[in-house]
Amino acid sequence: MLNHLAEHPGDSWQERWIAAGHEEDHKRWTSIAGTKQMTTHGLHMLLVLGVVRPSYAWLKANQFKTWFHIVSLRDRVGYERLVAAFEHFGKNLYDNRAAVVVLAHIACRTGKGPLEITGRDLLAYQQAMRGLREQGTKVKVAGVHHAWDCLRAMGTLDHPAETLRLAQLQGQLTVTELVDRHGIASERVRECLIRYLRAREGRLDYSSLQTLVAALCGLFWRDIEIHDPGADSLAISEDIADAWKRRLAVKSDGTERRGRFNVMMQVRAMYLDIATWALSDSYWIQWAAPSPINEADVAANGKQQREAKARSHQRTRERAPEVDRLLRATEDRLRLASGWRSDMEALPVGTIIEFEGVESQRIGTTSVILRPLGSVSQKDYINLSAREEEAFWAWATVHLLHQTGLRIEELLELDQFSIQRFKHPRTGEVIPLLHVYPSKGGAERLLAASPELVHVLARVVHRLRQSDGTLPLTVRYDTQEKKTLPPAPLLFQRRRARWNAMSYQYIYGLMDKPESGPGS
Repeated sequence: MLNHLAEHPGDSWQERWIAAGHEEDHKRWTSIAGTKQMTTHGLHMLLVLGVVRPSYAWLKANQFKTWFHIVSLRDRVGYERLVAAFEHFGKNLYDNRAAVVVLAHIACRTGKGPLEITGRDLLAYQQAMRGLREQGTKVKVAGVHHAWDCLRAMGTLDHPAETLRLAQLQGQLTVTELVDRHGIASERVRECLIRYLRAREGRLDYSSLQTLVAALCGLFWRDIEIHDPGADSLAISEDIADAWKRRLAVKSDGTERRGRFNVMMQVRAMYLDIATWALSDSYWIQWAAPSPINEADVAANGKQQREAKARSHQRTRERAPEVDRLLRATEDRLRLASGWRSDMEALPVGTIIEFEGVESQRIGTTSVILRPLGSVSQKDYINLSAREEEAFWAWATVHLLHQTGLRIEELLELDQFSIQRFKHPRTGEVIPLLHVYPSKGGAERLLAASPELVHVLARVVHRLRQSDGTLPLTVRYDTQEKKTLPPAPLLFQRRRARWNAMSYQYIYGLMDKPESGPGS
C-alpha cells in the first residue's frame, strides 16, 4: 500500500491517498497489484495507525467485517470499557456491532480512540450520513444512538445532552434569526420588524412568537416585497393592500386560507401598536402609518370562528358512537398481545412453534422474538415484546384521553406528582385527583379521578415503577417551546437502552397503527 501511495505526489500519506484518487473511486484500492487479502491487511494497518484518514463516504462504501479490530488495536483500554458498556445496556449482538462500526469510522476519520471521541464527533458523523443521503447515496445508518449511550455510560462524552436525539434538536431561535428565515429585502423594514417583535416577545410564549413572526414577516411583508419590489415603508397604498388581502385569502394550492383573519388582525395590531408607541418613543414616529386593515376587513372573523366551532362539534357527534368500539378494541388488543407474550416468554429459547400460521423459532433473551423458519431478513421477525408495549400504551392513551378530555400535550406532561389525593375534612373520604399542568388555556386544573381513571393510572405507575418504588427521572423536550425540561418522573416514558419520554410522533403512530393479526 505504501509503495502504491509513494507513486503519487504529496507531502503526507494522506495527500498521496487523495492524489491517488481513492476518494473519487472508493473501490480503487481493490485493483492494486497483489492479492486482495494482502492489500486488505495493509490497508487495515494504515487505518489502525492513522496513516491515512478516509472520508466517511469511503468508509461507508467499504464495509469490512473487522472494524472492531481497528477500535481495539487503536486503544485496548478504551475498547474494554466499551465492551463493559455493552454488557451494562444488555443489547443484542447486532446493536453492539453497529455501534462498533460507527466508532471505528469516527476513529479512522479523526485518528481518535474510543476514550477520545466527543459528542461533536458523533454529531459530525450523523451530519455526514445525512449529507450522503441527500446526494442520493443509499446509506444504512445504525448504531450511532447506541454509541452515544455507551460513551455516556463510560463517562467520556463531553456533550451536555443525555441522548443523541436531544443533542440534535434545535433550541429556541432569537427574534433576529426567526425574521431572517423569511429573507426580507429591505434592511430598514427588517430592523423595524425585529425591534417590534423584540418588544412583543416578553408577553408571548415561543410558539406564539413563531406564529407572529410568520404572519408579519412571511405572509405580510415578504409577500408585499415580492409583488412590489423596492417597498421600503409600512405606508402602503390602498391598491397594494387590497391585492395583498386577495392573495392572503388563498393558499398556494388554491384552497381557502381559513386563518387569514388572524393574520390581518396581527398586522392591524402592529400598526396600532406603532402608532401608540410613537407618542412616547421618537423612533416609531418614522414608522407610524395608516393601517391597511380596517374593521370591515376582519368583521367576518366572528362568523368564521362560529363556523369552525360548528365543524368541530359535528366531528364530535360523528365520532361519539365509535368511542365505545375504540375502547373495546384497545382492551382486546392489549389482552391478546399480553397473552401471546406471556405464553411465548414461558417457552425455552429455541422452541419451534406455529404463530399466525407460520412455523417460527423463539429467540431473544431480553425480548420475546419469533423468527420464521427459513427467513434470512430481520424484517420478518415478530417482536412480541414490542407488540405488547405498543398495545399497552395505545390502551392507556385512549382511556386517559377518554376519561379526562386532555390534549396530547397535557397527556405527555403528566408525571407521578400529577396524581394527588384530597381528604374531605368532615367525612374523611379520600378523593383521588389528577393535577393537569397549564397548557393551551394557561390555567392548571384538578380533575376528580373516576374508578376507571384510577385503574388506568395505577397500571401505568405499576409498569414504570422501579425496584426502589420510584419512577425513572426522564428528560423531555418541549416541541412547542423548543427547550429541554428538567428531569421528571413522567407517566408516559419507555425504555430504549435508557428511559426516554414519549413524543407526539410515537403517540400518533400508536393511534394510526393498523391491526396486523393476532399479536397486534
